[in-house]
Amino acid sequence: MTGEGYYKGQAHLRRLYAAPDSPNEIIATCDKAYVPYLTYTPATRSVAVSPKSRAGVPRVSLPFPAIDLAWCPFKKGESEASFVTASRDQPLQLWDVEDASLRASYVATNDSDYHVHAHAVCWFGSASHPHWIAGGYGGFEDATAVRVFDVLVEGSQPVWAYSATRSHGLVSALRDCSWPGTTSLLAVGYHNVPSVHLIDCRSRCPAAELHGLQHGVQTLRVSAEDPLRVYAGGSQGDGRIACWDLRRPRAPVFTLARPAKTNQVFEFDLLPSPSPAAPRRLVTTSSAGGVVLYSWAVGSAPSDGTGTVFGTSVGPTSGLTVVDAATVVVTSGSRVYGHYSRNLLTAAKESGSPSGAKDAAGDEGSYADAPAFPQRRRARSPMTDGSDDEGGSAGRGASDGEAAAEATNAAVIALG
Repeated sequence: MTGEGYYKGQAHLRRLYAAPDSPNEIIATCDKAYVPYLTYTPATRSVAVSPKSRAGVPRVSLPFPAIDLAWCPFKKGESEASFVTASRDQPLQLWDVEDASLRASYVATNDSDYHVHAHAVCWFGSASHPHWIAGGYGGFEDATAVRVFDVLVEGSQPVWAYSATRSHGLVSALRDCSWPGTTSLLAVGYHNVPSVHLIDCRSRCPAAELHGLQHGVQTLRVSAEDPLRVYAGGSQGDGRIACWDLRRPRAPVFTLARPAKTNQVFEFDLLPSPSPAAPRRLVTTSSAGGVVLYSWAVGSAPSDGTGTVFGTSVGPTSGLTVVDAATVVVTSGSRVYGHYSRNLLTAAKESGSPSGAKDAAGDEGSYADAPAFPQRRRARSPMTDGSDDEGGSAGRGASDGEAAAEATNAAVIALG
């Protein structure tokens, strides 16, 4: 990841999840094997990662970095203060916020009777199913795409499960929604399927398919003001955001294009509206820098090129969470692989001339145009200081202490 002040060994935040009762409390996924806890201060409009040693803010530790998180939607202060984690080689796990202790685990096995981990998690916010948590699975040797557990019943027996009629691969996103007053639905997005599948939670069968993306589904959102609208963000270079009306699911109501030049997660969310007649607003992160805000009147639809950009000085953004109607917290930085190869570098060095790079790349090429794969670095030795960099910067994270390794790539952006 790139960013000012970032160095090897420092944690880097990925996705952000604000608490349902207080947006000042935020948990996140990162590239380290723990769940960071962030605090947003409205008075100064600042956000900071709480250090591990801070009293009263224990940290959940995992064998591997968390893939997805889900707050208990009924959290009220210290009551129901818990969240669920999905992590590699681990079952769905329920954690207590107060003391970071493990409360329950929900195990899944595939068709070969091996333990499998979830790739996405969702805690149902409906009052009719307050104890349901859904895990997204699928993939090789696992025909079951979704398993729904009762949070009060620990173990390996889901309340119900959903298997697609044909394999759709890994589930990448989950979101609960409903047909007002009648049916609970679960929106399911897949890593390699350019559509959103709606599951009827009563009959455990497909209710509809929402088409309109190009590759896979990365993010799912449901509007609180318009519960019949489902939003999805594309993945694998598809930067579009599509919106469907469940009453007319055959085609999107509208699509929005956004800069997404890498395969990172580019999240978006809907800002709360002060009244039912107020304009709807959507904010999304961008690889071009800052966030893009779209606004449209009720009954109409936004169009490409009408978004307003805020916070370009932050640089490329990825994760996002809304803290109030005019403020968002984002994670910054981008991962970009170099477009040059080791062979071209060697040829350029051997040429000993400024034009050597051009000659090695070809008459019409350059380092920027030459295809290449990411270069693997040598393995780190357990006897070293934790860095394979040679020179004065080696061991910087260890010498600066544990606090210096805390993530700093979170920023606050005011929308207006």
